[in-house]
Amino acid sequence: MALLSYPASGLRGVMWGEDLDKPGIYQIRNVETGKVYIGSSKSIVWRWNKHLTDLDCGKHHSPYLQRSWGKRGACDFMFEVLMFCDESRRYQMEQYFIDMTRADVYGYNGLALAGTARNHRWTDEQRARLSERMRAAYAGRVLSDEERERMSGTSKAAWARRKRSKAYKEEQEMKAREKAKSMQEIEARASARRKAVRIERIGSGEVVVLPSRRAAAEYIGCCTKQIRDVIVGKQMSTHGFFVNEA
Repeated sequence: MALLSYPASGLRGVMWGEDLDKPGIYQIRNVETGKVYIGSSKSIVWRWNKHLTDLDCGKHHSPYLQRSWGKRGACDFMFEVLMFCDESRRYQMEQYFIDMTRADVYGYNGLALAGTARNHRWTDEQRARLSERMRAAYAGRVLSDEERERMSGTSKAAWARRKRSKAYKEEQEMKAREKAKSMQEIEARASARRKAVRIERIGSGEVVVLPSRRAAAEYIGCCTKQIRDVIVGKQMSTHGFFVNEA
């Protein structure tokens, strides 16, 4: 099926000498398992160079391909050109090969639709198609411990990427500011409660200064809310006492 085929282990030494600086569809194939990653690019040679760099550094965007590469090494992979085509037909032909190989279900592609999540806007029809395909693929399927571990690792990797994103950092900074503001308000209320309170018995004019609103409430025999209401002017007195901050 492939027009051109190159072993991944020696690819860097030959690919720049080949006529690969043009648009087309390619696959990265595991010769042991037969699994493939289908991709396309305006320049196949530049895209292959990026794949090799990311895989060697352990940061490829496909966790499935990266995990297999890490276990087996470059010697078990082939980089193959499936076809050259015009730029206008690139995504159409990439989709054709993804559908034909089912690389999104049985291979290394994370998306069922050609193009990346960043520049591809899915239509309602495409979303329904993807949903039906995934339901059919996993209907009645019991996941093994290895598959569960792989899915867990993928989720953790996605969470790690999110924590490194600018939006996540801005969100955390906003939460920190809100928390600090809330703590300041709590401290202000606590500080107000700790202020000394002057109480005066109505009629006798007896005056007592107490260290806090709570102490004043205990002295008078009421709740701190009533003490606060008198201080802020909501009521004139409570239980036969005028109350003011000292």
